[in-house]
Amino acid sequence: RTSRAMENVDRAMFVPDDVGYAEPYINKPQSIGYEATMAEPEFHAYCCEKLESSLIPGASVLDLGTGTGYTAAVFALMVSDEKKSGSVVAVDRVDALIESARECHHTWRQGPQIGEYVCEVQFHAAFESNRWIEESSSQFDVIHVGFGISETDLRSNLLPKLKSNGRMIAPVIIEDDSGTGEQWLTMFHNNEEVKLRKLMCQPMIEEPFEPALSTRQGREERLNALQNELKS
Repeated sequence: RTSRAMENVDRAMFVPDDVGYAEPYINKPQSIGYEATMAEPEFHAYCCEKLESSLIPGASVLDLGTGTGYTAAVFALMVSDEKKSGSVVAVDRVDALIESARECHHTWRQGPQIGEYVCEVQFHAAFESNRWIEESSSQFDVIHVGFGISETDLRSNLLPKLKSNGRMIAPVIIEDDSGTGEQWLTMFHNNEEVKLRKLMCQPMIEEPFEPALSTRQGREERLNALQNELKS
């Protein structure tokens, strides 16, 4: 299901044209402006697969740190079918990114592969995401966090918003005595937490990789190759 959803959300639609070298299909983080990044495709696929058993039609999702809304689009597909449509709330601290996300989603939803039953994403700009979370009375089946969050903030603000049988995945900052710490991608489910993997800083895309990627055919070939890698 993750693979099918990602195949129907073209990452290129969610990368702004004015951020320098846009290469949405290479397996590295992609700048989306405003000191924000879109994670590499492999990382998005990994997170979606870990959440997949809760990303079912009718489920409610909070996508915190949505950026230009790529992951929100994938979630919208996974929680919707012809019989039941879920809900996706997407939040980011940068107003301009939320505006970009709305525009990206409008364009994406015009595609012939997107059924009318796919839920509309609710976008919210909130510079202080903790305040938005505190003021929200909703609980969610799935929470996806797209930025490093401290253990304190996660436990006091986010965990209470997760339904009893829900799943949350987040890059949790484990602080040490020096005030710094490691960052671990962590899964929360049924009052249990599992450290999935330590996160390392990935190099940003700084230059074009192949001239062929400037053409639509070249981008489609790169996308097909990456999709085959994910399936293997």
